[in-house]
Amino acid sequence: MAQNDDHRSRQLPSMYTAHDEFLGASSGLTHDSSHPQHCTPSNDLLSPTDALPDEVLSQIFQALILSSIEDDGLSQFPPQFTLGAVSARWRRVVWHTRNLWEIFSMKVTASTLPNVVSMLRVCNENRGVLKGYVALDMGGIDPNASKTPRELLDELGSAMFLSADASNFHSLQLHRPPTYWLRSLRKNCSSLHHLRLSWHPWWPDAATGDRGPWRKELRVQLPWQNFTTLSIHCVPVNVCIELLKGCPDLTCFESYNIQNTAGNHHPPFGGQENSPITILTKLQCLKWDSQQLGWGPLLGWDAYLLGFLEFPALQHIAWAFPPAERSSRNTFSQFISRTTHHIDTFELIGSHLVIPWFKSLLDILGPRLCNVICTGFPPSALPQILSMFEQNIIHFPVLRSLKFASARRDRMESSLFIESINNLARQRKQGGTGKFYFEVENLNVVWSLPDRALMSQVKGDGFHLVIKHDGSSMDL
Repeated sequence: MAQNDDHRSRQLPSMYTAHDEFLGASSGLTHDSSHPQHCTPSNDLLSPTDALPDEVLSQIFQALILSSIEDDGLSQFPPQFTLGAVSARWRRVVWHTRNLWEIFSMKVTASTLPNVVSMLRVCNENRGVLKGYVALDMGGIDPNASKTPRELLDELGSAMFLSADASNFHSLQLHRPPTYWLRSLRKNCSSLHHLRLSWHPWWPDAATGDRGPWRKELRVQLPWQNFTTLSIHCVPVNVCIELLKGCPDLTCFESYNIQNTAGNHHPPFGGQENSPITILTKLQCLKWDSQQLGWGPLLGWDAYLLGFLEFPALQHIAWAFPPAERSSRNTFSQFISRTTHHIDTFELIGSHLVIPWFKSLLDILGPRLCNVICTGFPPSALPQILSMFEQNIIHFPVLRSLKFASARRDRMESSLFIESINNLARQRKQGGTGKFYFEVENLNVVWSLPDRALMSQVKGDGFHLVIKHDGSSMDL
């Protein structure tokens, strides 16, 4: 280990130089080449962080770097490089704290593409044998554009998946990657447990169906062992099903904006009566949004998934329903009736047109249902949904959280639904649940002071009430 540290120390001067080149020589730091571990700032100004020990500073950095992959938009530079450009001391802490390099995240654009490979290699070398978490947003690159240097994409793909570092990748999050990368990903990322792949519906590869590269490059015919989390967006429906069936160790599977393609109008095996049952014994979370498929015969894929795949450990299910398609709702209701003793979290992705059916479904789920999530509903549906729970709360003895994610960011007065929330919270308190959690997302709610005061009266006597608005807890 000492030899490795010495090797890294000898490389620091060139890394510092590369760091400034990556950031356009904007860090304002100078280096003493004879003592690379001691950099001097270009000014003598001190900040409050100078009083913090290095260990505390590195923990703050680690939290910031972790949050970088949780944000909706990635930065054009990995956060380690940005942090290291603030001051000489910050740079030293970053370079000498190995676990800060477990995560590599950035948005790749035409202007940053030439530097990505160098940044990735620096990150891999500093990380050593630690598990790797890589998040790349390739949305700023069109692999088919004449101005995109194919050799740079090849070099980045090789650095990602053809080097020895590929075997250390534990988690990959790739948005719009070149699909020819997928074969090397599948072959060489032997320690991979979590994968998120996403494209746009209008992206050329997303409409090529069986002529497209997914089935061939991901080698869906082979089992994918030790793989626990898979999230795929804008992938043909047959590939979604084959991947789900081919990952026996999955605990969470998400598929959104599932694509219909030529030749995929019907599930496999021709007739469902001849289809074998596939049992995924470890799957606990299933999220399936097939609204892009359309209606009619294409919904046979939904029926196939629910009728010929079994999930004995399922706890969380999210499902989308076309508003006018009753056959899909009936199939789902039958599925829920068979698995009701397992599921404690239900997420409905839909519109106000499915609310009447939603109530009948909740009656089936009620006794075990702890958490309900309503996604993609118009804002006007919130008072309806809350009133439905309020009037039928006896059917939900263990309900402890309710989340509403609006389809539109409209303005809404809290007075339109505060009475229902207040009654729900009081009923939960009397029922002895100990805590009730309510969250609204993507909705511009105006919370008046009287409404806040009304909710704060419910708290106390061992009962905790948490209300969140767009991820932030309200002060009641």
